[in-house]
Amino acid sequence: MKLFDHPTAPNPRRVHVYLAEKGLKIERISVDMQKHPSPSMFGNTAADIGRIDMHLRRIELLLMRNVGTSWVNGPIVGKMGIVVQIPEAKIQSDAFVHGYYKRMDKELAGSHMIAGGEYSIADITAMVTIDFAEQLVNLKPDESLSHLARWRAEVAARPSATAP
Repeated sequence: MKLFDHPTAPNPRRVHVYLAEKGLKIERISVDMQKHPSPSMFGNTAADIGRIDMHLRRIELLLMRNVGTSWVNGPIVGKMGIVVQIPEAKIQSDAFVHGYYKRMDKELAGSHMIAGGEYSIADITAMVTIDFAEQLVNLKPDESLSHLARWRAEVAARPSATAP
């Protein structure tokens, strides 16, 4: 395993601290954060970066968080008996997830990908979140959401979508 690293970036630092706590050592490769490899999954211009980051944060805070709430309060985690479940929280988060799917469908009616015309980290995050929600939380998007279905088919057809 290799960690592509920058000494002051928060995410690699979190990994450093975690690995240190576990007593694990891995190869670290320093990355110049001013250079973006092509294609950039986070955008190339200030406007692109801002738009992609906005969509990414929405997905993380509005979709992923509610999928997580439904997961924790759903049957798989329930069988584990590791948390006291709150059925009302699952009902509310399920409804919010389906509402967010509708929002995505409406936005994708006017956009090829989530944050515009190019595939980005926002698409990756949404894809893995929706796949998890469908497969393990029983939160499949409604089939009537044709723009969301089109987008899902396109991102699922990318070779990277099946990366282990």
